[in-house]
Amino acid sequence: MVNEAAKILEEGIAQRASDIDVVWAFGYGWPRPKGGPMFWADSLGLATIVGGLERYRDRLGAYFSVAASIQHGRGGWDIRQSGVRKPVGPSRVLAIDPLEGTDR
Repeated sequence: MVNEAAKILEEGIAQRASDIDVVWAFGYGWPRPKGGPMFWADSLGLATIVGGLERYRDRLGAYFSVAASIQHGRGGWDIRQSGVRKPVGPSRVLAIDPLEGTDR
């Protein structure tokens, strides 16, 4: 998911890593305490992500490619700027409310 998210950012489909995190956390059921795939990737670190993706590339060959921004460590997408943040306090409540400012 992180690899595809990086490609989405490279292609300009999403503007920020936070856009992807919010969609995954509140739309696709990504575990909210994990903060979204881009936030999760940031917590693991680029070296870990690259290592895992290179193993997939080695196994799958031409069927899989690592996103250029990950492969070259450019990080043109800043996963530290993810909009979905770590849970706060023991209640595991997120610091962002997707319905804030709406009529719920």
